[in-house]
Amino acid sequence: MMFKRLREARKFLGLNQTEFAEKIGITQAAYSAIESGGTPLSGKRIKTICAIFDISEKWLRTGEGDILDSSHYISKLKNISKDLTEESQKYLVIMAENLLNLQKSFITPKDE
Repeated sequence: MMFKRLREARKFLGLNQTEFAEKIGITQAAYSAIESGGTPLSGKRIKTICAIFDISEKWLRTGEGDILDSSHYISKLKNISKDLTEESQKYLVIMAENLLNLQKSFITPKDE
């Protein structure tokens, strides 16, 4: 049932009902009614939830596949970067590129 998967996703993300509800623009009471199965999720609300939290729409609707469209770490980075200034976002990208280059320098092909 979709409302059970929604609860699972919320807990996976480490959010309480109030935090989850605020992020999708509804009250905790309205969210609680959805999560308990009393109020069905609209298609628009499903798309909103999936976009905000990188939750797989297919998983939320059917239970098939992975819970997240991307890794949990990518989702966390997206959420963090939304609250950063543009200058800090640029710095985050530079740091990520430097980390990738460092990682590449330590990894050698198995043939060598």
